[in-house]
Amino acid sequence: MTEAYVRHNPDKTTDRFVYGAERDVFEKGKSQGHVKRTLRQQAQLYQGSVYACVSKDDNGLIHSTLSTVHGYLLGECVLAYLREQRMATENVIWCEEIDEQSGDCLLVIIVNGSVEHDSRIPPSTLDRHASLILDQAKTKFTVIVHGDTPFTAPDSTLDSMGNIHIAPELVGVFTTLETPIFPQVATLSCFKLVSIAKAFDQAKLTPPWLKWIWVPIVIGVIGYVSTVDVKTQSADVLANSIITIDPFEGYKTLMKSPAPSLQMSQVQDYLNHLQTISGAVVQQTVLENDRMTVHLNPVDDVVMVLTNTLKEQGWVTSLDQGDIVISRPLGTPLRAEPQHIMPLQNVLESLLDSAFLAGLNLDMGPVQASGPYQVTHVTLSFPTQSVALYEFISIMLDEMPVVMTRLDIKHYSITQQENTLTFAVYGAPNA
Repeated sequence: MTEAYVRHNPDKTTDRFVYGAERDVFEKGKSQGHVKRTLRQQAQLYQGSVYACVSKDDNGLIHSTLSTVHGYLLGECVLAYLREQRMATENVIWCEEIDEQSGDCLLVIIVNGSVEHDSRIPPSTLDRHASLILDQAKTKFTVIVHGDTPFTAPDSTLDSMGNIHIAPELVGVFTTLETPIFPQVATLSCFKLVSIAKAFDQAKLTPPWLKWIWVPIVIGVIGYVSTVDVKTQSADVLANSIITIDPFEGYKTLMKSPAPSLQMSQVQDYLNHLQTISGAVVQQTVLENDRMTVHLNPVDDVVMVLTNTLKEQGWVTSLDQGDIVISRPLGTPLRAEPQHIMPLQNVLESLLDSAFLAGLNLDMGPVQASGPYQVTHVTLSFPTQSVALYEFISIMLDEMPVVMTRLDIKHYSITQQENTLTFAVYGAPNA
């Protein structure tokens, strides 16, 4: 079962490490289309949102992982740390105690340089999948442990190898660490679980000339599409009087806007807080132009008390036909200025894939020209208050060339609501 362990760091940040995800390896030569189709078919076997991570090794094999929770792959992040520290990475059993109260441990098994298994286990036993891997192993492992784990050195006077059925001859080197390494294991972006369509871009499997397209404007001759980065305009090109490079300032201005994923997160944080205020029921929530407006229906004769409380919390209040209407600007941080224009078709395909996997209703308007780039308006609708689904949509829109125009939530009860999310998608014309 796919689950996540949340690590609390000294700087008060947290990291989510996913373990127990479904891993697969595709033979060399398999096309990305085949891999993507296979992952989509596998994803249909799950209920709810599905996340993916894709990578290619030095031998040309494509490794894929599917998960029902988002975060960073535990096994791959641990393997990357072991490689960075030049510790054994071919055949490794790494096990480290993470909870002194329960004694739970994190376990990663690496076979032939690839993660074969990762899990969270009790201190004195092992799950069936890991036991099966070790029973079938035909190689010697380097065992690296810290804390009270099920593994003991073969020459220990304690119960040999704890309660794990692994033959002593399978242990090449047994190392007991004085200090844990897990606090130093980094969350690497290449092992972040994202939507299936986005996973291929993240893995950099798509050739650069298909991923990023700059569109020069040709005056007096037939136009052409060139793979050019705006920061690398050559003097030779600019010297040619019949060609000018559009700097896409309008696009940069649009994309330097509040990040939709952060906007949705802020809306949810405020709504969660408003749900705890007694004396009123949330009726409708609207986010437009980074301003959040909420209609509250007072259930008791406490309007003055409520409005005073809300004003103290920073809300602007008014009354409308018996409802308390409150609003506030979110002040969502602006995204950094973009360095590339993504082809619009690629973006739309990614959004369609993600919406299909999550069971979202997606309506897409016509593609229109907006200066030298293109734009279309998309509407997502979904009748749920699932926190996991909101997180999925946030990840789906993260780093996409999307500008949110409106989020409309109609609240029917504490657990039921109708959500309508509209946003504009910008991109370059495809070649």
